[in-house]
Amino acid sequence: MARRRSAALLLLGLLAACRSVDPGLGLTPGEPTPQAMAPVSTAPSAAEPIQFLPAVGIPADKAQLLSMSLGEAARTANVTILPAAEGIAPRRLKGYLSTVDGASGEVVVYVWDVVDPGGERISRIQGQVETGGSGTSWSGVGEATLREIASRTIAALGPSSASLATSD
Repeated sequence: MARRRSAALLLLGLLAACRSVDPGLGLTPGEPTPQAMAPVSTAPSAAEPIQFLPAVGIPADKAQLLSMSLGEAARTANVTILPAAEGIAPRRLKGYLSTVDGASGEVVVYVWDVVDPGGERISRIQGQVETGGSGTSWSGVGEATLREIASRTIAALGPSSASLATSD
């Protein structure tokens, strides 16, 4: 239990030291990557779409539920999510999620690196949500927890935000 928590904290520490992600962002070879981008604010405008890259550390079934929750939260907040097949958005979010044993049960820790089209990290959104369950297994993570993560993530990106926020 303590070993898993230590491993998760180490992972988060390593992620905190990262300044960028793979510039290829998982794009198919031969797909064009923008060479340069003029400086812009870190908060997307209401008309500026965002894009989610594949998240690391979350099982496929939970990733699908999280994806649906992100879509619902984005619609509610009037934030446009650009599908990968429709090009590269000005802001892309690369997620890292993990479960750890917290003081009052299982906790999902999430980190979203917000990157520009060239793969440079612009900002980071991070937080944690208690699941109400016990242990450190994704089986205890329900839809309500994933909706909460989605809601907090989209709120940090909302058009009224002056900058991307860190949530707990």
